[in-house]
Amino acid sequence: MLYSAGADAFPGRIYKMTLSGEALGVLGKSGKQLKQFGWIHQMACPAENMSSVELMNWRVQKLIPHA
Repeated sequence: MLYSAGADAFPGRIYKMTLSGEALGVLGKSGKQLKQFGWIHQMACPAENMSSVELMNWRVQKLIPHA
């Protein structure tokens, strides 16, 4: 799996993709609430759980996707 953030005209989204580039799902939108993102600077994805670091909101979010 590949995760990509902020690669299109919709800031605040994280895309889950196959290695061939097929989009499997989208998580989040712009904002300051939980599951919303302000300029994702870095992501860590050691397994299905992820962490995102944001510049505009000055925080780290731990994300646990549900099936």
